[in-house]
Amino acid sequence: MSESLSRDAGHAILRLEYELLVRDFLDLLDEGCWRELRAFLHDDVAFVTSPHRRVEGRERVVSAVAEIREAFEVFRVRIVDIGFGSGSVFAQLGLSLGRSGDQRVEVLSFARFRMRDMQIVEWTQTYA
Repeated sequence: MSESLSRDAGHAILRLEYELLVRDFLDLLDEGCWRELRAFLHDDVAFVTSPHRRVEGRERVVSAVAEIREAFEVFRVRIVDIGFGSGSVFAQLGLSLGRSGDQRVEVLSFARFRMRDMQIVEWTQTYA
């Protein structure tokens, strides 16, 4: 196998591993499995939801995400599309949100998961 082909195969395998990690992470988020979710997050993870809202550190990120998720009686995450960049996974997500007695709302969102050491080191979330 040529060096170029071998390098390309290595990059493809790494992208697939990143995609699988993000898919598993989103499944755990969907289910509210906070203890298991921690393993996917780097110690120095940052969760960015706006230019003025950045939460840093694994425990603080898990707490912030749990607080957001638990504010809704219905919280479902669905992957619409997924793509790759250099060391990152990009996901278009459909969120289904609802509170007791309220009608469910569908929200389109976009997430970028920057990876380091097979963990998420930065998660940027924006909404359409």
